[in-house]
Amino acid sequence: MIIIGTSVIGVSHLRSGLPCQDACNYKVTHKGTAMVAVADGVGSVSKSDIGAKFVVSEAISQLEQIEQTKDKIDMEDIQNVVALTREKLKQMADQMNEDFENFATTLILLVAYTTEDNQKEVLIAHVGDGAVVAESD
Repeated sequence: MIIIGTSVIGVSHLRSGLPCQDACNYKVTHKGTAMVAVADGVGSVSKSDIGAKFVVSEAISQLEQIEQTKDKIDMEDIQNVVALTREKLKQMADQMNEDFENFATTLILLVAYTTEDNQKEVLIAHVGDGAVVAESD
């Protein structure tokens, strides 16, 4: 399995002095489960770069914790991770005395693994715009 990810500041952001508002994080566990999180901060709000970095880190951390206690992650787990990540982002905004909306970001989560009967499974959660493209043999 090959996972490649990076977030770089775009030309328009460089020209206007805006930070990179994209973030990605991934982990391949000792069980061979691949976990990927990608976020694209909303350009029209002031702290979307912070929101994007926070949600990808938090989501991967939560997925790792789930995988340590279960044989495999299921769609209900993914939905819970999305909800809990959103709640933790709200808490962070409160602690910073900022409006939650200032941290607006998309979030895409992907979990891939091989089942006991050697089938490949992929779970995807997607909040906001963007796309997930997969290729299969």
